Amino acid sequence: MAKKNNIQYISPLANLVMELNDQLLIATHITKSTTALKATPVLLQTIKKFLNPEQHQELISGMNKIEKDSLQTIKFSERILMDDFFKTNQHIFIAMWNSLQTAIENTLTELLKKEDVRNDIINSDITDKLKNMLKDEIDEDNYRWFLSKWQTKGNNKTEYTESKLQYFGLDGNISEDLKTGLIEMNTLRNCLVHRAGIADMKTVKQAPSLSLTVNQEIQISQDMLLKYHRIAGNYGTELMGRAIKCKYLNSP
Repeated sequence: MAKKNNIQYISPLANLVMELNDQLLIATHITKSTTALKATPVLLQTIKKFLNPEQHQELISGMNKIEKDSLQTIKFSERILMDDFFKTNQHIFIAMWNSLQTAIENTLTELLKKEDVRNDIINSDITDKLKNMLKDEIDEDNYRWFLSKWQTKGNNKTEYTESKLQYFGLDGNISEDLKTGLIEMNTLRNCLVHRAGIADMKTVKQAPSLSLTVNQEIQISQDMLLKYHRIAGNYGTELMGRAIKCKYLNSP
């Protein structure tokens, strides 16, 4: 088990699950708030049945106004949700992916602050240019710059990440389903950010479960958010387990 004073190396991954849950909660609240709004006119009509028209004229008049305003707001909200609901889900999906990548970056940055980690990486098979970038370096921002410039082996983002994790004692095995899901998340994120959500051939090939066609507009549904929330969370949990057993966190 990792020592208690090594909590800063594990906390980025531990916080990831909470961030993912918060992002999913936002999507859920959007739907729930609209449902509550739709119930308002019915609730007001029910209440008015218990009021005496002669004794509560002013109250009924006010409730009628609220009911009318509610109906107008419902129509307006439905129109907005029809246009923007998938767009909002896209932003939440991108935030999920970014949270996962940030948690990994923060973890590796913290580990680079350990001299034994830096020395082992410098003595590994990385290029001389990278070794010079890391040698005698103590600035956190430069550690992040080093990580961004360090290109590892692989055919996709997940393989690049797994290859880099090996240098930090965070290597392990992931299931094909999880690997496929992570590749899919990355290609969808790139398509949403760089192609305005219009699928190209690479997206079609790397996201086979969505049965996309070239030039199809990608729309992130709530079911998709739940799916990718689970994938990002599962990978975070996997990395958390590796971090707890990491040799650099258990050495004197």
